[in-house]
Amino acid sequence: MIKAVLFDFDGTLVDNMPTHYESLMKALKWEVKIEPMDLYLQEGRHSPDIIADLLKDLNLDEYELRRFVQRKSNLYMKMGENLRIRPEAVKLINKLKKLNYKIGLVTGSPMKYVKLHIKPRHYALFDYVLTGEETEKFKPDPEPYLKCAEKLGMKPEECLAIDNAPIGVESAKSAGMICIGFVSTVSEEQLKRADFVIKELSEAEEIIKKL
Repeated sequence: MIKAVLFDFDGTLVDNMPTHYESLMKALKWEVKIEPMDLYLQEGRHSPDIIADLLKDLNLDEYELRRFVQRKSNLYMKMGENLRIRPEAVKLINKLKKLNYKIGLVTGSPMKYVKLHIKPRHYALFDYVLTGEETEKFKPDPEPYLKCAEKLGMKPEECLAIDNAPIGVESAKSAGMICIGFVSTVSEEQLKRADFVIKELSEAEEIIKKL
């Protein structure tokens, strides 16, 4: 029986992946050719690891990479300051809470990004928020979803995850959870490992009720 719903953050609760791409390219001054999908398919991994892979041809040393990651982060904080949690996500979460589901947030992003987009009255809707500062491993490893379930006092099989990225779906499934893939940045085909695939967050309510 499903007792908790765990939401991915980037691209799921907040439509911010284009801003991640734009801040990355602005930090690069558009000198390296990277397509949006190159980034979207890596979503869910630890951000410095994603950037290191995307910029591997530049042969940056550790210090240069660290500086670049900070520059990209600073740009993102400015460019994304007006982005907020999707209204349809708030509506869904409110309905689930009325049905007594525990609500978790699972992300590899830092807390500063979460609090940039999710202001206090909506942040309070979550029973636990797990960010990248709390885990040793990142998606697609199951640790993030497993740790959030533990913090909520739930077994993995009592949790359902909603994630928009293939790597996030892999993480949730490896954790032993039912997973709904949300089509927001990649195609339905790319989310095929998910148990269900939706194009609108509102579709998740009926799926969860049936489970």
